[in-house]
Amino acid sequence: MKRDATLHEPEIILATARTRIAWLLANSGTSAWLKTALRAADGQDPISLQNDIELLRLLIAPLAHCPIEVATQPLSVKWPSGSPGEARGRSHLHQVRRLVGD
Repeated sequence: MKRDATLHEPEIILATARTRIAWLLANSGTSAWLKTALRAADGQDPISLQNDIELLRLLIAPLAHCPIEVATQPLSVKWPSGSPGEARGRSHLHQVRRLVGD
């Protein structure tokens, strides 16, 4: 069975991207900095644009990823010496549940 090659034509891909960009630019929920970047990208050299996108991915992604990672880490409890939680082989969650009677 032959695949419909027209869906993968560069003109179709570019038209789809431009439609999506126009939607984002018109959407009030799109951040100002993203709108600025999308407008600035229009007409740029494709190689430079691709390089800039990769740099943004490498530099900005950690700014979002790290705080989210820290915020979603399990709570770590340091038990005082001699407390019931100090026993080896028990998870912190198990120890907390035991202490609060869950």
